[in-house]
Formats: sequence, C-alpha cells, structure tokens
Amino acid sequence: MPLPAGTLFSHNARLCSFSGNTVYLGLPYRPGYCLALDSFLPFPAPVSIAISGQNGIYVVADKTYWIPDEGAVADVLPYGAVPGTAFSLPNASEVGWFGAEGIVIAGTQGNVKPLTAGSITLTSPDSGVSTVFDGEYTRVVSCGWCVNLESGAATQYTDWEFTSLSRHYGTKADGLYATNGGGAVYAVVGFGDLAFGDGQLKRIPNAYLAFSSADPMRVTLVPEGGDSYDYDTRSYSESLKTQRVDIGRGLVSTWFDVSISNPTGASFVLAEVSFVVSPSTRRIQQ
Repeated sequence: MPLPAGTLFSHNARLCSFSGNTVYLGLPYRPGYCLALDSFLPFPAPVSIAISGQNGIYVVADKTYWIPDEGAVADVLPYGAVPGTAFSLPNASEVGWFGAEGIVIAGTQGNVKPLTAGSITLTSPDSGVSTVFDGEYTRVVSCGWCVNLESGAATQYTDWEFTSLSRHYGTKADGLYATNGGGAVYAVVGFGDLAFGDGQLKRIPNAYLAFSSADPMRVTLVPEGGDSYDYDTRSYSESLKTQRVDIGRGLVSTWFDVSISNPTGASFVLAEVSFVVSPSTRRIQQ
C-alpha cells in the first residue's frame, strides 16, 4: 500500500513517515510503499520527532523511545521534544533534537546525552528548527540555544526566530537571512548570583578580564535586591591582555548577580575573569 502522508524520514533504505500518534515504516528499497498490516507503530501521544540512529529509530512522543532493528523497545528519556528540531551531525554517526531540557545528542545504540539538562533554565517553544555549524569547533543551534559540542558550553541567542535553516542561510517571516554575515553582535556572559565563597557582606573593589577586543568590555553587577551598575574596563587591546575594572566603592552585598558584555557589539575573545573580594565581618547590612 502507499506510504501514508506525514513527515518523512529514512532508515536503512526505508522511506518512512510519521503523522499524529503513528510511525509508518516503509518497505526496503521501495520508497513510497509499506505493508498494510505490519508497518504501523502506534504511540500514546503525538509523535514530534522520528529519526534514524543507524541501528534503530528514535521516536519522541510522550517520552523518548529507542526502537532497535533487533530487540525490544526501550524508554531512553522521560520527556518529549520540540517538533522540527531533528538534526544529524556531519562526519559522525550521531543525531539529535531539542528536548524538554534542551539539546539532546543520540548515538547508534540507544545511548542519549541531554547536553544542557540541569544547567540552563528554558521554556520549550511549540516548534523550532536546528542547524549544525562546523568550523574551529562544532556547535548546534536550536530554539535560540547554541551548544559547543566539544566543551558543552551553552549560549542563548536572541532574535533567532528562524522558520528554516540550511547551511549559512535561514528564513524568517519577513524574508531570507545570511547567518554568517558581519556587523555588531551584542553578547552577554551571565554568571548568575555569586556569593564569592561565603555568606558575609563584601565589596568587590576590582575585577580583571583577560580578553582581546577592539573596544572595552563591561562588567555589570546587581547587588542583592538592588539596582544594576555598569563598569567598563580601563583599557582594551586587540591582542589578549588582562585589563582592570574599577568597581564603585559603595557597592556592598552578600551576593551579586554578575554579567560581562560587549557594549559596542565588537567581537571579542574572553579568556579569564577574576574578582578582588573585600569581605566584611557582618552578615547583614544595618
């Protein structure tokens, strides 16, 4: 019988599809056809992702399943995925998608790695797209999050509302964009709330940033329950050097929300960050 319409994927010379709660397995070497009785795999919830893992198929519905070519079906993750985010890594046997806790990488034996689980806070969109960039390092960008596959570092992108991506181009509602273009890119590196080792009140007289850039970098501190304060580096260099930041003397808190940014949008390499901490013997402010 003809293969039912749906989202297409291939697995070991089979053209397959999924629609609603069902995955349909095509006949080997007969694209567009399947058996009338033995090709249906029903699931308890709508299928959002189905992708070949060489030795089996990953199906993501109410949770994530591994369906090996030989053997029993296994549950590999307890949650679903964002439709449209499946991807394959170039020059590798791994595939992936964007799950409820971020980017997932999956191998050929049902082995999965949720790269960002527990390390970032996110709200999954209803749908999305993914792309893989190769260069000095391989990174996956999906649903506004970029993950370096070598270090596991995650970066959040803003204004990344693409409806499709291919190579270095993407489409949005208002047209076609190049994803490798130049221009200013405003970046923020967030460190979250830092107590710098203890629960005492403290001052941060100075910070030191080892970076290279054509413009100064900026340190932003938000004391507990307070306002935001910006402090720029005293100098800058296009070669990697350590630059000092002088922090306001009246800024005292138990912990600080700390972030570093490039206020002009200039490209930069940030190698190291350190803070000088001047502790107090008091735990609360008078």
